[in-house]
Amino acid sequence: MPTLPSGLALAIGFQAIPDDMGIDWFKCPEGHFWYRRPDEAISPPPYDENSSFIEDWVHAPIPINTEEVKKYLYVLYRLDNGRFLWRGEWLNNFPRFVQMDEVDSAAWQEWLNSGENQGFLRQVIDRCKAQAELNKQCTGVAIFTDRPPTPPPAEMSISRENIERLCARARELDRQADIARSNGDKNMAGAIYEELLTKLAPLTEVVANNVVDTDNEAYALYAQGLTLRVLHLFEDAIPVFNKSISLDPNYLDAYLEIAICYKGSDRKSEAINYAKLATKCASDSHIAWSNLAEALMLKGHNEQAYEAINKAIQLAPKDSLSRNDLINFRDTLKSIL
Repeated sequence: MPTLPSGLALAIGFQAIPDDMGIDWFKCPEGHFWYRRPDEAISPPPYDENSSFIEDWVHAPIPINTEEVKKYLYVLYRLDNGRFLWRGEWLNNFPRFVQMDEVDSAAWQEWLNSGENQGFLRQVIDRCKAQAELNKQCTGVAIFTDRPPTPPPAEMSISRENIERLCARARELDRQADIARSNGDKNMAGAIYEELLTKLAPLTEVVANNVVDTDNEAYALYAQGLTLRVLHLFEDAIPVFNKSISLDPNYLDAYLEIAICYKGSDRKSEAINYAKLATKCASDSHIAWSNLAEALMLKGHNEQAYEAINKAIQLAPKDSLSRNDLINFRDTLKSIL
């Protein structure tokens, strides 16, 4: 850990690279490893001690030398209280948020090239290799990869691909906020919702007033409704989803999304009605039955919810992550019956 002539104390860390993701984690391509990094379009740096930021899990090829591994390592600042702060700088782009004079820059470069640091970088490469080897045992399948950060909203076209990417990003924020709230961390949940609304809300009006580039009008309406729903604009989303259903009465996802909208509003009884319609639309969908179970539980119909979640478990693929989540949900229900 170098202390530069100016007194600036720095360190590098591999906190972004876990050593073992667990057997239920997603499997990545051969020769890749997992790491996490913030989506700077959603959570732009620099970060401070009070910052909360949203991270993506992505995979990338195992670095083959000490130069390549730098882009996966944090540069940390030691604070006066002895703790360390990551401001969003990686070893390959440092310094990004601090001005260093020639003396500090020279001292930093000397430390970077030292045998001590080069040895540490090689250890991190070994860490990536070890994680990739363990990952071969994982049962999931990765559907995302190392990619450039999401473009700023002004650069996004109203295409089906970009709408789905926007919605996926917002739903992930929504999910993380729900996890924080269920863990009793209301401050974190509030911070995530604020990120979601302030960063993605400017796109809502644009999306809602443009038809997606598809010949399927029911899908175009569904995409617009989904964009509104993930931004918690439930009252605006519901009529858009209903228009989609009027064009395609068997549009399962539209029924599910309306139920989610009502679960987030004061009209939770309506959530049950639409969740039941979803199970009639697709009686073999474990997602539809789990959605119904959640809606029933929110209204205190725990015995009916227990029956619905058992149905969902029967229909869910064996040994899947979703089935494990459903079993955990059933255990929660069973404890309150």
